[in-house]
Amino acid sequence: MKTFNWRGARGEGVSMKPKRLLWLPVLAATALTGALTLSRSGANAAPIAKTGATLIAGINSAGTVTQIAPTIPRGSAWLTDASPAGGHWWIGDQLNGFCRLDPTAAGSASPFNLTNCNAVVKSGTQVVVSNFGPAVNQKYVYVGDGSTGSTTVVRYVIQNLNTANPTIASSKTLAVPNINAVGGGKVGGRVTALALIKISATQEDLLVGYKASGDIMRAANVSVAAAPVVTQVGTTSDGIGVNQFATIVRGTTPELYIAEAGGLGGITKIINPL
Repeated sequence: MKTFNWRGARGEGVSMKPKRLLWLPVLAATALTGALTLSRSGANAAPIAKTGATLIAGINSAGTVTQIAPTIPRGSAWLTDASPAGGHWWIGDQLNGFCRLDPTAAGSASPFNLTNCNAVVKSGTQVVVSNFGPAVNQKYVYVGDGSTGSTTVVRYVIQNLNTANPTIASSKTLAVPNINAVGGGKVGGRVTALALIKISATQEDLLVGYKASGDIMRAANVSVAAAPVVTQVGTTSDGIGVNQFATIVRGTTPELYIAEAGGLGGITKIINPL
């Protein structure tokens, strides 16, 4: 990832590394000028544009704004319903918690808006949809809480999935604490990754990963248990944190894929993590 150094006339600078992908709108062809020098870092530190020069003379970008309200959306899931689109995206968001994305009227600045937001999960991360629900036309949806010190997952009930306007009916906070810690994880690992494993026709277990722990924890029978039994089933390759999980099933054997956040990086695999 590139680092951008912005330096003023007296040499003050701020080094910036982008943390997320932004949707780029078309910028009008109005020149941008000012007392600013953009420079490369490292050995090739020659200025890119000198102070007072025209920095941008207009950008013809074909970028498309998709949604402009979220503050670092960290996870999403599609739920089928009776809306014209056949369903809605539901997202976990750093500031807004857990929200539904709704299409806006033609000509709006963004084609989607956040609606039905719920902040029981303080900082939403990965979102996974259950095979089960408490009633007809309802589904359990699990959202990790990545807020400081958190070791919780929120189990939401989404209702009215046979209509064009599904909503959140209720929520239940489940404690899934980590055992080992890195980078402040002793306070609480900060849940970042979730995966559901179907055990039987009536049971599924939830696997949980953290930003500040390499632990892979299992919460048993989460669609039924008010306080699921939690055990450790694995760890990352270097004992450091996790970005997200993904699962597949080969025959009858589940495989867990872990997008690691630590020094080794990359994606690791645990066969039959249960």
